Amino acid sequence: MLACMLVSFVVTDRAAGGEYNPSREGTTRELSTVIRQGSATRERVEEFTFGPKVNLNGVEATTLIVRRKNPGEPSRQLKAFYIENGQGVKEIARQGPGDENPKTLDYDEWTLKYPLAVGATWTCTDQIYSLKERIIVPFVCEIQTMSDIVTVPAGTFERCMEVKKSFSGEVNSGAYGGNPKVTVESHSWYAPGVGLIKGDYTVKCSDPQLGGVESHSEMISYSY
Repeated sequence: MLACMLVSFVVTDRAAGGEYNPSREGTTRELSTVIRQGSATRERVEEFTFGPKVNLNGVEATTLIVRRKNPGEPSRQLKAFYIENGQGVKEIARQGPGDENPKTLDYDEWTLKYPLAVGATWTCTDQIYSLKERIIVPFVCEIQTMSDIVTVPAGTFERCMEVKKSFSGEVNSGAYGGNPKVTVESHSWYAPGVGLIKGDYTVKCSDPQLGGVESHSEMISYSY
């Protein structure tokens, strides 16, 4: 579920609101996530580390290395690549454990749009995570507040920005057939000078065969 929040770590323009996601090379965050699917509950820890900038097809991109540590399973590593410009922050490629090279995303995944201010909205295209089919939909994003006080295991943070991301509508469920209604809602909190510290993610589907999920993530450590 944290995959849907990878954006949360890449902003560099302070004037536009970059204090909410510094991307210094070597900075590391760990987040613990509780995931509920049906009657099953599992936990995992994800470590996010900034690597060096790279050139992808002539564009300088920020590298985010994600290590997933599921209890009882071998750890997995993937990389996400972002660009930042005057419009905002956009994920442009990912590299999974079995990928020799980064794969360009085939959808327009703007995860933050400038300027950052309460009430600001934007749209982005992204995958719905947790469903058994790969489904890409348009999301509406909105900044709910920039003044929350949020407490997580890593500490208490003031002036936090909360971003809501949502979708509701019928989707093509592919091999499962039909056009079930899916509702997705996520809330992400960012602390100035730190980045993502907390996230909630919920997917509900009218066809239980296709899936659904509830997850809650909190930052447990931070270093740079």
